[in-house]
Amino acid sequence: MINFKVYRSDGRIDIVESTKEQLLSSLQKAVDGYIEIVNKEYVLFSEFTKVNDDELIICNEEGRIKYMKRNIYFPNLVGDIVTIKSGDME
Repeated sequence: MINFKVYRSDGRIDIVESTKEQLLSSLQKAVDGYIEIVNKEYVLFSEFTKVNDDELIICNEEGRIKYMKRNIYFPNLVGDIVTIKSGDME
């Protein structure tokens, strides 16, 4: 099983469990659409957010054009944001 963390735009943080076979659909469900891996160099982190070097940040690819709510944990991203260990994406 693969676990990943979802930082909800409403302030909640959830841990989601998925099988390897269902990972893409689980990630899409978590961000409510197509996924996009975000370059950490361009991400602002709130004081409450810690992302390890071996983790990826994933958001909704169309979040801005869908006018999704700003995420309080990642202030320059919108919608629900996922962090997942990069090795789990292979």
